Amino acid sequence: KGEVDYKKFDTSVFESSKRGMSIFNTDFFQTGSDGYFAFLYLDDGTLIRVHKNSELFIEGKIDNSAIKKRVNVDNGAVRFDVKDQKGEEFTVITPTSVASVKGTDFFLNTDGIEDKFYGFEGMVEILNKESNSIVNLSRNTKITSLPDGTINIEPITNADLNLIQEIQSSSGEEIEIPIEPGNDNQDTDDIDGTGTNDEENDGIKEMRITVQTSTGEQKEIIIRYTD
Repeated sequence: KGEVDYKKFDTSVFESSKRGMSIFNTDFFQTGSDGYFAFLYLDDGTLIRVHKNSELFIEGKIDNSAIKKRVNVDNGAVRFDVKDQKGEEFTVITPTSVASVKGTDFFLNTDGIEDKFYGFEGMVEILNKESNSIVNLSRNTKITSLPDGTINIEPITNADLNLIQEIQSSSGEEIEIPIEPGNDNQDTDDIDGTGTNDEENDGIKEMRITVQTSTGEQKEIIIRYTD
């Protein structure tokens, strides 16, 4: 939708994209202020949604009937719905960070300098290129990665969800965010996605326990109780 230009792997000339076109290894795409496109990998159904004012370089090499996937995001906002990669990793590279994905749902917003990753499902390993520090992105958490080597993790807030929804709504599609809005001042004791976290609301306490399956998928057990 809108302005979506691409450059084929074997040319230096930009063209307008077409609905239903095939995408090949080393194709480059850029979207304008009203641009949006989504593309699907045919081997496993991994779906990538690219929003306005974004630039990305797509790589995909076939190996034993599976596609080894890598996307370089120079800047912009991209939603990744990555299916189980069966031992391989889907790699997302920005000028500041490298994200290694087995299978998960997350959102990336970057200006080419500061990266912000938002976790919706599963687990993503985020590496800061400058410091080589690695932090795991999990459900309901946000990682900010900076070119000076700083990498921080914190809970997703209502303001974060509003920003993501605003970006997604410009695509004209109804795209679900599979997490509940959080509290901007919520407890951060368990932001790494392990252990437990107790909350109290009108006399009702809530315990959250995050467990990880053998495939790396995270599940959250919520127990509500009163004293």
